[in-house]
Amino acid sequence: MLRTMTGKLGIEPRFKIRYLAEELEELKADRPAYVYGGSFNLRYLCNADTLNALMKNNKEIPDKCAAEFIPLVHGDIRVNKLTIWQRPVGPEYLCFGTDEEILTKIADTAAIDIQKADSDLIVSFEPTAIRPLKELLPEKEVVSYLDLL
Repeated sequence: MLRTMTGKLGIEPRFKIRYLAEELEELKADRPAYVYGGSFNLRYLCNADTLNALMKNNKEIPDKCAAEFIPLVHGDIRVNKLTIWQRPVGPEYLCFGTDEEILTKIADTAAIDIQKADSDLIVSFEPTAIRPLKELLPEKEVVSYLDLL
């Protein structure tokens, strides 16, 4: 966010801005994991390729029954492929008076997609999504990507 906003505002910071996920080489879980990128990473920063590469499968077979824009894969490291279309576990922002039913539908739709991946481990690159993921999917283990360092 600092890189983009400072550039748009014409501000040149006196320090180097680094994003940890771009500095890492590889992350490995102890079993195949569903990777949750988060709206900020996937839509705003367009980091899908960077995050997919951090958890690169040695062998990857596309799941032919998965939705086109929300691809699932049979892999040894990750069971999904991140795209800008990954459904969020919550709205990107809340408007005053937002109907609670809409918020529930957003979360429930994401949970359905995650369940289809058939993994008992979720690795999140979005810190604010960890608690909602744990609440939505209590039978799954949810960890931060930082736990894999």
